[in-house]
Amino acid sequence: MENKDFIIWLAGFFDGEGNINISFPNKVIQIKIQICQNEKNILEKIKQFLSISNKIQTQKTGNYILAITNKYDCYRFIKLIIPYSILKNKQLKIVLEILSELKLNIQDRNKKFLFNKIKELNMERYHYNKRIQSNKYTNKLEKYTK
Repeated sequence: MENKDFIIWLAGFFDGEGNINISFPNKVIQIKIQICQNEKNILEKIKQFLSISNKIQTQKTGNYILAITNKYDCYRFIKLIIPYSILKNKQLKIVLEILSELKLNIQDRNKKFLFNKIKELNMERYHYNKRIQSNKYTNKLEKYTK
């Protein structure tokens, strides 16, 4: 598989199996990109392709998680897949804006911008989840009405 093909595949895979979390431990903005999968070798290939040193964690359920927490690695990952992401494209764009702002020294004027962007990201994730649930309900409804 060529690099571009792998990147396109990775964008689709992330759309289905990935998520983005933002937290504030000790008043510091922390971004975490996670990909969850039940086959560790797939995450190993992604890790190798991205040239990141993060460990793949094992969950109690037997699934595996590749978590990208370094802001530079998050930025590189997003820049790589954003042209091909469909479902999470808007979320990725918002996080990219946040990461771009974090490159600058965070001052009080920047904090308001960042918190507004994080609020926008949370609203997008909320609406994304509502669309998924609505589609599942519609599919079940169609199945029973045929």
